[in-house]
Amino acid sequence: MDAREQQEQWRARGLLGPPVLDEEYAEYQDDQGQPRLRQAAVLFLDQLGTRALGDADPLAQLRRTRRAISRAHQLAPLTEDIPQVARWFSDNLLVGIRLSDEEPDYEGERLLDRGFGSVVIATAWVQLALILEGVAARGGIDIGQFYADAQFFFGPALNSAYTLESSVAVFPRVVLGDAALTRAVEESLTGDLETFESMLVVDEDEKVFVNYLGDLPYTIEEEQDTIEPLEAHRDRILGWLAQFSHDDRLGAKYLWMASFHNWMLETRLTPDLSEPLVVPDAPTRAFRAFDRQLLGMPEPQIDEE
Repeated sequence: MDAREQQEQWRARGLLGPPVLDEEYAEYQDDQGQPRLRQAAVLFLDQLGTRALGDADPLAQLRRTRRAISRAHQLAPLTEDIPQVARWFSDNLLVGIRLSDEEPDYEGERLLDRGFGSVVIATAWVQLALILEGVAARGGIDIGQFYADAQFFFGPALNSAYTLESSVAVFPRVVLGDAALTRAVEESLTGDLETFESMLVVDEDEKVFVNYLGDLPYTIEEEQDTIEPLEAHRDRILGWLAQFSHDDRLGAKYLWMASFHNWMLETRLTPDLSEPLVVPDAPTRAFRAFDRQLLGMPEPQIDEE
């Protein structure tokens, strides 16, 4: 059995995501085959608590992480709906999605017709899938110059996304950088505000982050499809709070999750549905839905034709 056949067997068993097309990497090369930078949205995601859990029981942490990655691929196929490059390594995920609509010299097929909102939604499902398997994560998304090939990723957008994850996110949230936030504001002005109102949240520190619970149905007709993941989300939080009650650093992160969970119940569900799902004794935090005016950002100029 050659390497390609083995990879296809692994992929059929859910052990690998869909393959990255050679054409996708080719877009990061010029006519002479030399590397070139392209405009892209870049996500950098890092799992929380992996050092403590891995040191205590590395095999259990390995299996937990592997299940979480498989579930993430099931809920949010990272390379099917949106052509992109995506790579899991250790406890990190890096995704680069070219924004060909921002490149006037691009002559190929449009690769992101659905807009930046699709990036946000895919990120939300990945984060939720990880949580449901017992892996909390934080990260950053930004837009800028990026390069990818089969060996490595590179570029200012990657640097920014990493900085957002490591220095800004703090809690289990995926925060938006300035360029990504500007893009969301621009798209909301052209008719996609409803998507961003449900999928982005402004925290009390004014950081805008992806609402990983925002794409659940929240309708009477699909009530169970909402209640079941919220029950699982509550139970994960309660477990983490009990496990890390004596760790001030990690405990604060899971208290943040409890506050966000309760805020979502309050804003999206009726009291009779939300009451059994509440995380007791969680602190109140001043979240609010995304609103370009509340952000205090200047209105982008939209060309009128």
